[in-house]
Amino acid sequence: MSKVMLISSKNYIWCQGIKLFISKLQSYSLVADLKFDDQVSERMDSLKPDIVMLDTGLIDLFGIDVLEQFSESPLPLPILLIGDLEQCEKIETLFHYGVKGYISSSCTEEQLLDALNTVNRNKEWIAPEVASRVLGRMSKRNRHQSIHFTQRELEILSLMVNGYNNTEIAEHLHISVYTIQNHISNIYAKIGLNERLKVVHYVIQNRIVNI
Repeated sequence: MSKVMLISSKNYIWCQGIKLFISKLQSYSLVADLKFDDQVSERMDSLKPDIVMLDTGLIDLFGIDVLEQFSESPLPLPILLIGDLEQCEKIETLFHYGVKGYISSSCTEEQLLDALNTVNRNKEWIAPEVASRVLGRMSKRNRHQSIHFTQRELEILSLMVNGYNNTEIAEHLHISVYTIQNHISNIYAKIGLNERLKVVHYVIQNRIVNI
């Protein structure tokens, strides 16, 4: 039987629903229902939960740092966030900090059970109402990360971001304008854009070079 620890910022009505639902499950048991304070680490050490269900309100109150207590444990615990996060970018960011699942506080029992089962296998689960948008963003990000730029292309991109035109870039790198134009054409083809301002925005947004 897998042990679940529920940590919330307030005594929400949905907390009572979750506790009641988990009490009916044969494969899960609720070992603690805590408010976030300094005793959380101690309770984790003594109870050794398999899953932590974390209220998203704690992220709003304490920021990303609230996740450190779980990521620094000897065996990092899968975290299932529950609450009302509507900003896809925020949800996506949290998945970089050890979060394995996000479920809305208005979820169905079937969704909650599916989320618990998935996260318990250390796989990712995202609430259906935001899944398509979040996965779309994550897929786009992974595609960007797979683009390989040569060292010369990165040098040119850095200068482009800093406002250099082609002639100035050629002078700075001591190569011909024609060579610069060829490099930029290759960059455009890799990114899939053909306008300088859009390329610069892309480079800044995806932190491809240091600014």
